[in-house]
Amino acid sequence: MIQSAKYSTNNLERETWESFEVGSFEEVVESVNDNPSSALLNHLAIVAKYELGFRSSADFATLSNTGLSVFTPLANAYIAYYSGNKSLALQKIKEYLEKNNPPLCLIIINFAVRVSYESEAYEDCLNIMDLSLKRQGSNPNEFIKERIECYFQLKKHLELIQYFKSVYKLLDTNYDIYLKAGLSLNALGKYKEAEFLFGKIPGRRELPSYAEKKQ
Repeated sequence: MIQSAKYSTNNLERETWESFEVGSFEEVVESVNDNPSSALLNHLAIVAKYELGFRSSADFATLSNTGLSVFTPLANAYIAYYSGNKSLALQKIKEYLEKNNPPLCLIIINFAVRVSYESEAYEDCLNIMDLSLKRQGSNPNEFIKERIECYFQLKKHLELIQYFKSVYKLLDTNYDIYLKAGLSLNALGKYKEAEFLFGKIPGRRELPSYAEKKQ
């Protein structure tokens, strides 16, 4: 029996979710054979097949997207994303995450971050990454590029600089990240710090001075 927004109490369904959590996608797909009428197993198997790299509709012919389970919006998000409809994928992944305490793992968080980031839904992307920290206790240094970009696009320059200072030692002097950090310092009026940081950007191009332009 499947309870709305709850983990299943069925042993097979619970074990299948545990297999999914650790990336054992083949086991997830195979579990449908033991209970093909389970909406939860079918929905989770659809997601697992996409994670395995299957894309053709023929690859999903034996699976059903009908019925309701806690994973219904998640499966629909994957279907929409790999059908090229990122806006619908974003809508469905948000629907999934906004449920009361939905099952979460890094695989789902990675997908949700990718969908929101590629959709340029930067506030949503930040919220998803923060949810990962809250629910999963994940590494705060994951998604460094995405978090920096979100802060920058949302003009959250102070947050960007605070975060940059906590992670810059982990970076291999990434051009784009250092550039955005420098621009954020500049936006905050910290011109000397910005100039210092710009000087550390690898492969930077020196801008001609006013006098050089006049020549």
